[in-house]
This record gives sequence, C-alpha cells and structure tokens, in this order.
Amino acid sequence: MKIPISMLAALSPVTVSVMLGIVGGLPLAALGSNLLFRVTPLFGVSPWDPVTHGGVLLLLFCAALGAMLVPAMRASRLDPLESLRHE
Repeated sequence: MKIPISMLAALSPVTVSVMLGIVGGLPLAALGSNLLFRVTPLFGVSPWDPVTHGGVLLLLFCAALGAMLVPAMRASRLDPLESLRHE
C-alpha cells in the first residue's frame, strides 16, 4: 500500500498533536492512578506500573492513528474533480 506524500504532509501535524497530548497526559495519568490507588487498591497493580501505562499509551496511540489514517485513506481514493462536480 503506497501512501501519497500529500497525505503524509497532512498527517504530520496530527501526529505532533497526538504526541504532545501523550506527553502532557502522562503526568496526569500517573496522578490519577495514584489518587485512584488511595481510594481503592488496583488488585496487585501499582499506580506506577510502567507496563500498564505503556499498554494504555500504545492502545490510545493506535486508536488515534486509526482515527486519522482511515479518513485520509478514504479521501485519497476520491477524484477531486468528481467531488467538486457534486457540490
């Protein structure tokens, strides 16, 4: 599957935004899990468990990647002239 250069140029700001959100959200996630651990124990998982935080981070990054890649791939299959004629 070949990804056009124009689509990569459009996805790069979105990727930067996702990365900034991840970096900003990590301290909040650690704080939230620490507060949750004080209220109720997390069944043997510490609030600073790197595997849990890494797994959730990877899951959210994959969801964001899919959310930006699927519409971009769909839009790249359209003919611009044909879509302008329908407006």
